Amino acid sequence: MSEVETRPAGPGRAPGPDDVVLEDAAAIRALAHPARLLAVELLFARAGRTMTATELAAQAGITPSAMSYHLRSLARHGLVRRADPDGDERERPWSAAGAQVVVRSPSGAGTQARAALDLLVGGMLDRLAASLHALSARADHDDPAWRVGGLSPATLQLTAEEAADLHTELHALVGRYADRHPPGAPGTRAVDVVLALVPGPAAEGTDRPV
Repeated sequence: MSEVETRPAGPGRAPGPDDVVLEDAAAIRALAHPARLLAVELLFARAGRTMTATELAAQAGITPSAMSYHLRSLARHGLVRRADPDGDERERPWSAAGAQVVVRSPSGAGTQARAALDLLVGGMLDRLAASLHALSARADHDDPAWRVGGLSPATLQLTAEEAADLHTELHALVGRYADRHPPGAPGTRAVDVVLALVPGPAAEGTDRPV
């Protein structure tokens, strides 16, 4: 599945050898633009997927020239790369530069790195809010079959091991649906799925082994 995951540096699930790890403030800021984030999500959705700037622009609602600019910026930071031509020499496609994107806040990160990470997370939340508002606005006239969305927050009391298992299981579940249809396939819609596991602060004594 496509994954742009924000996590702190240090102990825990380490990035894989094929992951693209962003820790530099400039690279994180480069990803924060909505069109760039969408392009990364689409290209990282399946290993080997290639899309042209024109195809990505259609999904983002911008011009191909604007998308080309964003892709070149992403390429400078090692997120995407040019793919081999697929037979149409007029426009060379783009592909992901790794298996997934992991955005890390380095230990002792300075103000610029923290601000860049806040910008990226804020952009993700703004996009989610816009999607939810749009869903609500069309609820009265949309196809009833598509009234399946919403936001369902929950607070769970878990051990660290249980939280790690939940993380793995949720990503595996979404991954089963990640590449069933190409973008724009008849009868389909883009469905935003946001997985957010946010451990709270430790209450006194609760982190001690049982």
